[in-house]
Amino acid sequence: MNEEVYSECIVAAKRPSWVIPAWIGLGVSLAAAVYFLICMNFLLMLLAAVIFIVLLILVLKFGSVEYEYLYLMDELTIDAVYRKSSRKNKAVIPLQEVEMICPTEESDAERMRGMGDQVDYRDFSSGLPENPSYTIKTVSGGKTHFVRFEPNEKMLKQLRHSHPGKVKLRK
Repeated sequence: MNEEVYSECIVAAKRPSWVIPAWIGLGVSLAAAVYFLICMNFLLMLLAAVIFIVLLILVLKFGSVEYEYLYLMDELTIDAVYRKSSRKNKAVIPLQEVEMICPTEESDAERMRGMGDQVDYRDFSSGLPENPSYTIKTVSGGKTHFVRFEPNEKMLKQLRHSHPGKVKLRK
């Protein structure tokens, strides 16, 4: 495939803060289900088993997330990959609509989140402070959209090559 129009990058997101308490809840609900099964209390055992199943589904489905960025033919597609098995499209950004792509600083991200209803802020980065992230700004329908992502060097060079006035790189 032509190197000038195609690039992809996969970034593993930081484990959500609710995963460890969910694992603890899984253990407690499983222990409670076994205890109530031994005590022959069917309704409480059923309740504990339902809680266990719901927590297990949440942890297995959303506990491990990776973001895949695909730059193809002047369009950036961002997908979330859950447990390396299921994929959900999160954003499709035509580069013609992009106003700028610039490095994200934490103060910028906090300011964008606090701008209220006129701003849509979505974070598709790993959330790790040591990984450099970039922010894409678009405006459509009177609303400003900010998308945070972590492209690799190859993708940044291709974005800069195809849209030199819109992409600002780190020094």
